[in-house]
Amino acid sequence: MGMVGWPTLQQKQVIWRALGYEPFPLQMPFHASTARVRQLVGAEGAGKSLMTARELVAAVPFCDLTYLVGQEFENTRREFEYIRDDLLALGMTEPSMISDPKNPPWGLATLTGCRIVTISVAKCGAAGIIARGEEPDAIALLEAGVIVGESVFNAAWRRISRSKGQLILSGTLRDDFGWYARLEETLREADNPYGGQTFSVPAWANLSVYPQGESDPQIMLLKRTLPPDEYSRTVEARTVSSLAAIFGGVFQPEVHVRPCPFQQGVPVTLAIDPGWFPSAYAVAVMQRHGDEAWQIDEVYENMKTHEEVIEICKGREWWVAVRGLVGDVAMAQHQADRSAREVWQAKTGLPVRGRLLRVQEGIDRHRSMLQQRRLFHDPKCVNTIWEYRMYRRRVDRDGNPVSDTPLDTANHCLKAISYYLADEFGLSDYQPGHYRRVYQPADDPWARTLLRR
Repeated sequence: MGMVGWPTLQQKQVIWRALGYEPFPLQMPFHASTARVRQLVGAEGAGKSLMTARELVAAVPFCDLTYLVGQEFENTRREFEYIRDDLLALGMTEPSMISDPKNPPWGLATLTGCRIVTISVAKCGAAGIIARGEEPDAIALLEAGVIVGESVFNAAWRRISRSKGQLILSGTLRDDFGWYARLEETLREADNPYGGQTFSVPAWANLSVYPQGESDPQIMLLKRTLPPDEYSRTVEARTVSSLAAIFGGVFQPEVHVRPCPFQQGVPVTLAIDPGWFPSAYAVAVMQRHGDEAWQIDEVYENMKTHEEVIEICKGREWWVAVRGLVGDVAMAQHQADRSAREVWQAKTGLPVRGRLLRVQEGIDRHRSMLQQRRLFHDPKCVNTIWEYRMYRRRVDRDGNPVSDTPLDTANHCLKAISYYLADEFGLSDYQPGHYRRVYQPADDPWARTLLRR
């Protein structure tokens, strides 16, 4: 038959009345939306599993095929059970048409000819959707925040585009890292390319659990006892900065990203992190204005030689003002050819300054400049801004830091800037112990609290 269109709110309410379901006020915008891509960012206890299931149940008469997709089958269990029980209650399926063994996958068929299929992408990723060769009318990515890889979302979007169906994503945002958080930012834009919407539903939206809403005594108790970041994430359904992010809570785009135009007559220093294949080759273009450091531009290239990067720099308007080069001592290393230091000095006639800078020293210098609001980045420095989000510590499956040692990835511009800051401003205003480490043992109940003075 093929999909004949998603039901209107009035059509959905006919089925919901038969089930005794009436969405609470803060849940209704999700159900009333006509967007083809809907992201339900629900707090723990907000009722997102029931909301998703009831949305899909109401669409059963209009659909031939619905996928319930999770990282693991277990992530699809609750929604499948809600749908199964609802369809039985409505007389739209029979026990003989349901396959719900102890071990998944689970599935069912309805008397209207719709099939509900559960899929795990843990082992095969996006192929779990693509390899079936079907065109579902609806796909729900469940506990989407733990699905590894944006490729699963892209595969679901492609399939839905063919059938002109609906894509629903449901899950809690653990932090501001990863594809699920980026999608939330995208869908907040009114003219986003998916024509989609995102809905943040706090725990108190579920009045059956918290009858007094936000002022419910249990909500007030959680607010008093939970660490602030955990309360924001798990109760308010707000996006929080990851504790694993090296500059999380310190770098604030609304503060540190502002126009930093090239100023004639002010010397330019190039901070260089050459990287080694296949790492990015980063050059941060810096000017000093009193006690402030401005990043006016960046050069961020892959698979380019030292000479090619230098030629790119020579083509920028600020090249005429370059008076200094700074980099890590590793620039003196040879990779079966002249070192980066030798090439830059030969091509520019300028010495490359640098010092032995330990990783934590560079981070501390960098953090202090951000906290004192003395370091700013022009909006065109998109790769630098991206690295502030991506540079992080190793985490466990729940997103909690398991080490204070940063992962040496997504940090090329940031390392270059640290070299510059240490060279230009020194380390004198950093006092050991001023910035406490964020990692504590995993068995500490306050391990996810961001501790700063």
